[in-house]
Amino acid sequence: MGYSLEELSLEFDYLQAGKEVDLPEQSFILKGFAIQGAEYDKQDGRIALSQSLGSSLPDVIFRWVKIEAKKQDDDEVDQKIQIPVYLNNQRRDLITSVNI
Repeated sequence: MGYSLEELSLEFDYLQAGKEVDLPEQSFILKGFAIQGAEYDKQDGRIALSQSLGSSLPDVIFRWVKIEAKKQDDDEVDQKIQIPVYLNNQRRDLITSVNI
């Protein structure tokens, strides 16, 4: 890509089960994520607050997006929230934060 990290944002999306994905070079898939204080709704493909302690997420796609390109879609950004991504469930080691 040829950009510094200050010019990039890490975006997050869910991988739909059974759907093949053509990943760009700057993307990668991670498996085994869990979310605390919320649940993943498979029908809507969204996360919602929940009384449960947590639930697992489907495989997720992370991709680097240039911030200028991201700002062009302000409506989508307004509908997202930033959440921290920790190394494990002990939440001692913050890896990054992503917009979901």
